[in-house]
Amino acid sequence: MAAEMFDTLAFSKRLQTGGVPAAQADTHAAAQGDLVIAYLLGQVATKADLVELEHIKALLDQMPTKADWDCCAKKEDLEGFAKKADLDCFAKKEDLEGFAKKEDLEGSAKKKDLDCFAKKEDLDGFATKADLHEMATANRKALKDLVSKMVTEEKLLLLLELRDKKMTIRLGGMILAAVVALSTFMRFMQFTGGG
Repeated sequence: MAAEMFDTLAFSKRLQTGGVPAAQADTHAAAQGDLVIAYLLGQVATKADLVELEHIKALLDQMPTKADWDCCAKKEDLEGFAKKADLDCFAKKEDLEGFAKKEDLEGSAKKKDLDCFAKKEDLDGFATKADLHEMATANRKALKDLVSKMVTEEKLLLLLELRDKKMTIRLGGMILAAVVALSTFMRFMQFTGGG
């Protein structure tokens, strides 16, 4: 970007020449200078910044809320379930060598007698440790992204404020220029005898 200069002293004198009181002209020139510096430093929002802000807002609208996660099992909800270490005390195949075989159990309970017990497919709806770890990782990333986007959105709002101030100062400058031009034209007309 080419270096640009804004002479606040010259601008203030122009305003004073146009009839603006000195204090007001100095304040207006300083504000205009600050805006020019902000523009040169890239602190003024561009159209591309506004498009990005709209994109960010759309992403935020799609993010899950706290209520969406409240239905998921938490670590403390799973404390009552058995861990691998808890199963070490159960019998293994070799521990059952001297016990009854299928033919020994002919008069005992059959498969239909066990229908009231839970089956593997009945447990499909429960979350596994890997599922919970994946959800926790996704939650941390989503939270980090949300915080980052909120900071970016706050910066963009400040830049929009600065742009509005810049437009106000530009409008004031154009009005002042028009008043000076009109005044000069009227003096010229009086001097030449045209008015």
